[in-house]
Amino acid sequence: MKRIMLLIFSLLMLLSQTGCWDLALLKDARLLVIVGLDRTPEGKLLTTTAIREVRITEGGAEPTNVILKTTGRTPRETRDNGDRRINNRFDPSKNRTLVLGEQLAREDIYPVLDIFFRDPKSALNAHFAVVKGRAEGLVDLKKVGDTLIGEYVDEVISSAEKTTLVPQVNIKSVSPMMFDPGQDFAVPYLTTEVGDLQAAGIDNEKDVSVEGIAMFHGRHMTGTLNRLESRLFLLMANKKNQIARLIMQVDPGETGDVDSYITIDIRHIKRALDVQVRPDGTIRADLNLELDVAAIEYPKDELMEQPVVERLNKKISQSLTHQATQVIKKMQRSRFDGFGIGRRIMAHYPEEWQGAKWWTKTYPKITLRPQIKVQIIGHGILG
Repeated sequence: MKRIMLLIFSLLMLLSQTGCWDLALLKDARLLVIVGLDRTPEGKLLTTTAIREVRITEGGAEPTNVILKTTGRTPRETRDNGDRRINNRFDPSKNRTLVLGEQLAREDIYPVLDIFFRDPKSALNAHFAVVKGRAEGLVDLKKVGDTLIGEYVDEVISSAEKTTLVPQVNIKSVSPMMFDPGQDFAVPYLTTEVGDLQAAGIDNEKDVSVEGIAMFHGRHMTGTLNRLESRLFLLMANKKNQIARLIMQVDPGETGDVDSYITIDIRHIKRALDVQVRPDGTIRADLNLELDVAAIEYPKDELMEQPVVERLNKKISQSLTHQATQVIKKMQRSRFDGFGIGRRIMAHYPEEWQGAKWWTKTYPKITLRPQIKVQIIGHGILG
């Protein structure tokens, strides 16, 4: 009897369930995979979107992109205008990358990003990047080689993250940093240029390249760092990813002299940042970085000889310290506090915090001295 009553109760419970009230079928959606935002000459916003479609051919299903361009006064208006021009509904949930044109990135970027934060269907884990020139031109490529542009840009940025070329950021992680008064953020900086990848079949065609990072102060882009500068910044910020590799000239020679270069892989990092306010009110920050590296390419060899290793350690340390000093000067000129020095001043020396004046008057003039010490701990299987 108890079993019968339990069965009846279970059936009644199943009948009372309402099911999914917000069911959304993919067959009824138009999925975008990459979005580019630019400012038009008239001051409006231009949204360029690549929509993923599958074309049925004699050889089977073939993925392709449909490029949709819409203008409006706000991102929501451009999206609504796009909805009127496509069948089915516009679905941003599978977006993989959001790209801003450089002109737009140098404005206040929050107004154009607001829709991505508020829409519950937005892909907050999508990559966020800035492109030199216009984002429209990047999305218009449609594909690079045999890879569709949305997937290609996503994979290029992911690869750059793993090799410590750009920081790991997305739409979600950028949001709180835009409102952090004590630290700034950076995003990948892309270019679209004619490539020479003959092996990939795209010789003399435009491809996408990660050229470094775009530095932001507050909600405005203020400058860029090239690939070497970007990697040094990430190392100084203690943000090494899976691989960090540097190629440096350590012996006299011409640019094309392979024997004068060494390639090192950074294995371990020990980093310390000390920020102090002196009695006279000046601020000094000492950034010490100890790197254990492996020499993975050095044609001159002799890495089993201690004097050779000591000379290389000293040469590489001096060279990296000099380059790091130039990177920091560039960061200060751009008012880019990527190390969060402002946050430390707010926490430990609140009486010295000057709000907006900190960025315009104090931060560009503080003494920020890097010191990098390199130790070669491995050199492969050759003696």
